[in-house]
Amino acid sequence: MANTWARPNAEQTQWLVDLVAAGSLHVEVQQTFPLAEAVKAHKLLEGGHVRGKVVLTV
Repeated sequence: MANTWARPNAEQTQWLVDLVAAGSLHVEVQQTFPLAEAVKAHKLLEGGHVRGKVVLTV
């Protein structure tokens, strides 16, 4: 598993789009919370042992 960082420019954005289209880019999401539950999401992160991203939805 590799981490990838990209600066927000057209060339690198297209590179990411191509990875997604090829099915080569995977983002693991552990849990999704509504914005109103941001405190709960933060407490989950503080507790450690989080595998993947914690997402707030608006």
